[in-house]
Amino acid sequence: CSAFDARFGLAVRFHLAPGARVSPWLGLGFGIEVLDATYPADPLGTPGAWELQWIGLEFPVLEGGLDLALSDLFTLGPYASATLAQFTSLSAKPPGGTATTSSVDERATHGWVQVGLRATLRL
Repeated sequence: CSAFDARFGLAVRFHLAPGARVSPWLGLGFGIEVLDATYPADPLGTPGAWELQWIGLEFPVLEGGLDLALSDLFTLGPYASATLAQFTSLSAKPPGGTATTSSVDERATHGWVQVGLRATLRL
């Protein structure tokens, strides 16, 4: 089986000390998440595979970080992001069949947490 998850969205960032050598920032946004999964119809070798796709909303997306100016054009610094999401629709295509899409009635909330290093190049 295989799976792929993609997240798209928009966020507004508020820089608390714009232009300073050390600039903390906060962000707020929303997004869409798409999860694709494929798995064999029969693990014993029957040809074909199920193709599933869940689509849902992420809200809120909360972000925060610190930009450290290394030059007039380049900043580098730590950031963290957290979001909650729910899948709202499911598309299922059986092996050799036609895809059907339905609403997800029993929705569970899940979340994402990211921590990393962010680089900014000002052109």
